[in-house]
Amino acid sequence: MLLKRSAFQPRRWLSVDAKKRKVKAALVSGYLGTGFHGVQLQEHNNVPTIEQELRNALFAAGCISESNYADMAKIGWSRSSRTDKGVHASCIVFSAKLLVDEDSIDESTGRLIGLPEALNKHLPDTIRMFTATKVHRSFRAREDCLLREYEYFLPLSFLEPFATPTNSVQDMAAKIIATLPKYEGIFDFHNFTKQRGSFYKQKDRKQSKKEAALSDDDEVAESEEDFNDNYDVNPDVSIENGTRRALQRHRRTIYRCQGSLIEDFHGASYIRIHLTGASFLLNQIRCMVGAAIAVATGHLTPMLFEAALETNQIVRVPTAPAEGLVLASCSLSGKRPLISFTKDYNTPNAVEMKKYEAPHRILLDPNEYSLVFEFRNNVIYKEVARAWNESELVANWPTAFATWKQRFLEEQVDMDALQKAVDALHVHKKEKFAASTAIVRQARMEKDHVKLLPRAFATSLSIRFQLLPGNYVADIVVALKECLMNGVIPVNASEEDLYKFVQDTGLDKLAARGQRIRMRQ
Repeated sequence: MLLKRSAFQPRRWLSVDAKKRKVKAALVSGYLGTGFHGVQLQEHNNVPTIEQELRNALFAAGCISESNYADMAKIGWSRSSRTDKGVHASCIVFSAKLLVDEDSIDESTGRLIGLPEALNKHLPDTIRMFTATKVHRSFRAREDCLLREYEYFLPLSFLEPFATPTNSVQDMAAKIIATLPKYEGIFDFHNFTKQRGSFYKQKDRKQSKKEAALSDDDEVAESEEDFNDNYDVNPDVSIENGTRRALQRHRRTIYRCQGSLIEDFHGASYIRIHLTGASFLLNQIRCMVGAAIAVATGHLTPMLFEAALETNQIVRVPTAPAEGLVLASCSLSGKRPLISFTKDYNTPNAVEMKKYEAPHRILLDPNEYSLVFEFRNNVIYKEVARAWNESELVANWPTAFATWKQRFLEEQVDMDALQKAVDALHVHKKEKFAASTAIVRQARMEKDHVKLLPRAFATSLSIRFQLLPGNYVADIVVALKECLMNGVIPVNASEEDLYKFVQDTGLDKLAARGQRIRMRQ
C-alpha cells in the first residue's frame, strides 16, 4: 500500500532547481535492532523493520519516486547482511539506484555530499546514515559482500546460575574462550541452525524435476502441493536413517572466532566474542555461542561437541539470547576489486586499477569511521548492556537451557553411535591428510603448479595469521608457489613449515612479491 507523500513532508535534500540524476549508490548505515523485527521489509506482517524506516527517509529526501516506493526491487535495493529481530548493526551497507542532485557528486571520492545528513533528518536517532557514495552500476551490496564480521557480548553474570564449587564463573569463561577457536575452518553447521526444511525441500524438488526430465515414461510430475503433502508424513525432512542428510548450503567458512575478557563493559565483566565468516545460517552464531556455554557448563562433553560440529550425527545445541549480537562490519570486493569498505591491505593500487574502466571507491575514510565508532560505543554497546539487565528473554534463558537439557536426556541420544562417528572421523582425517600430503609432494616433484599447496590452504593461511581473504592472501599464495617451484622451499615442506616460512619472510614482503608475479602474468 502506497503511503501518501504528504505524510513525509518530503522537501527535501534536492533543491528546487536541482538537476536530478539516477545513480547507483552505496549507503553505509548503523542501527539498534531493539523494537524492530529485523532489517528486511515485512509489509505482509505489518511489523516495524529497519528497511521500512530507510525507505520512508529515502522517499522523504526525494531519492526514490512514488512509483518505486511500493517495490524496492525496481531500484535494485540490496543489503550486505540480513539481521534478525533485536540484532544491532554498527555497520551495514545498502545499495540502490537513487535520484540525486548532479552537483552533489564529489568526482574524486564519489561521495554524495549532504545525502547522509538529509536522510538522518528523517530517521530516528537509533538509525544513522554515515556515508553515501556513487559506485559502479553493477554493484550489489549482498553479492559483493565477501565477509561478515560480528561481535557477541556475554556478561559473566549470565553464567552465575550454572556455577558449582568445582566450576566457577571464571572457569566457565575460560572454557568458553578455549572452545571458540574450534569453530575456525570449513564445517557443516547443520546442528547450528534452525533453517533446514526449506533447503531440503528445494533440493529434493530440483532432484525430482531432474529425474522427471530424464525419465523415459510419460508420467506427469507431481504438483508442488502434492510434493509438500508428501513431506507432512516426515516433518523433519533433513533426517534420514537417524543422521542428517548432507547439504552443501550448511557448509560455512569461519575465518575468525575468538573470545576475550573485558573487565569493564558499561560497569560489568563480559566475554567479547569476535567472529568473521563468509556468511552465516539462521541463528548460527547464537547456536555457536550456546554450544560453547553448554561445553563450559559441562552439559556438552568434548565428544558431543565434536560430533555436533564435524559429523552428520544429530546433536541439538542451545541457542543463546539475541541481546548480545552485533553486526560489526563487512568486507567488500566481489569479482572485481572496485569497492573497499575501508582502506586496508586488500585495497588495490593505481596500477591494478588500470584494467578497469570504473574508478575504485572507499566507502568509509578514517574520519567517517569515527562516526561509526561513536555510534557503536555510545548507542549500541550501551543498549547491549541494558538489554542483558532488563530483557525478559534473558531472564528466562536458564529455564530455556534447562528445557534443552531435559529434551537432550529424553531423546536418549545414542552415545555409542556418536562415539563411533567421532572415531571414524579421526580415521578419515588421518587418511585424508596422508592422501593430501602424497598428492602435494608428487605435484612439487613434477612442478604441477596447481597442486603445490594443501587443499584450502588460502583459508588456513587466513585463519592462522588472522587475515581477511582477498588480494593480499592471494598474492602470498602466488609467492609461495613460486618459492616451491624454484626450490626456495623444499619439496617435503609441511604445512607448518610453510607457516614458519611466511612468518620468517614476512607477510608484506611475500604479498609484494606475489603481486609483482601476478602483474607480469
